[in-house]
Amino acid sequence: MHIVTAKGVALLALCCMFAEAVAAEPAEVMSQDGLAEVIRSIDPNATGSGRVLEFSFGQVRMASVSDGVHGRMRIVAPVGPVAELTSAQVVAIMDANYHTTLDARYGSSEGVLYAAFIHPLAPLTVGQVRSAVRQVASLVKTFGTTFSSGELSYGNQGQAL
Repeated sequence: MHIVTAKGVALLALCCMFAEAVAAEPAEVMSQDGLAEVIRSIDPNATGSGRVLEFSFGQVRMASVSDGVHGRMRIVAPVGPVAELTSAQVVAIMDANYHTTLDARYGSSEGVLYAAFIHPLAPLTVGQVRSAVRQVASLVKTFGTTFSSGELSYGNQGQAL
């Protein structure tokens, strides 16, 4: 079985050339203040300041956490307790992280399953932040059904559990 076909290699080469052309364009650098501005434009009732902002989107409560010194950020929303996951749900989450979650992912920390978008801070665009918020909210809402970020999917479309 071949993992990559000749057509796939050609498509990958075209994508790389396009990515290089796009990367050559100057872009504004996202800062913690810039990220906070985007989050507040999504939810004017966002609370917090600096590195942690709590906000809502589509009735999903989430947080934006950023580190200006290390240039990283994440947008996270709790899904539920890890202890309550079935083995079938764990497999579905892993499949989703490969096929249907796009830029956001399911992950766990301290016994909680989260939907999370994790990215370097500086190269983020306003559009990427908005997409990240939509994807994280969608992963929370579609947990147990399609496990989808709602933006794009590859292969398996997920199955209801």
